[in-house]
Amino acid sequence: LRDGLDRGRLDLSVMAGEAAGGQALCLWSEPLALGLSLNHPLLERDRLYWTDLREMTFLVTRADPGDLIAAMIATRLAGPCHAPPIVAQAVSPGNLHSFVTRDLLLVTAGVGSAGDAGVAFREIHDAFGPTRLSQTLHWREENENPALARFLALAARRYGRTPPERPVRH
Repeated sequence: LRDGLDRGRLDLSVMAGEAAGGQALCLWSEPLALGLSLNHPLLERDRLYWTDLREMTFLVTRADPGDLIAAMIATRLAGPCHAPPIVAQAVSPGNLHSFVTRDLLLVTAGVGSAGDAGVAFREIHDAFGPTRLSQTLHWREENENPALARFLALAARRYGRTPPERPVRH
């Protein structure tokens, strides 16, 4: 997608993650949360890092944004001859907590509160702080397509963001 933008083949792309240079508008961003059974030993830690989760099995939804979360888990924990075990369930993100066990950890966007359902949620950290799940629009600054400008303004209003400034060309 980035290459398509850089070469002018695409006007706009929607990519996971924060802006990585160029023109970008973050639509939404939420912390990634780990759901653990109330008797899980990891709850004794003040803060959870990806390295603490290397030998765990993860549970995600097949619904959106489950694929994105699974890709983030794999990116953070895959290594030579190792792929983290990820179980995808065909239920809504809000119903995943009923599948959590001592050996199966839920990963979801947004920090939930399901203590009464036997699950405690914790943010997952890396060296830069809590891991976030984001969706961002990207475009080239020199793109003068009026449809792009209208779409960006519409997206900014829809997601409560400040519309990007468009360069004025004479």
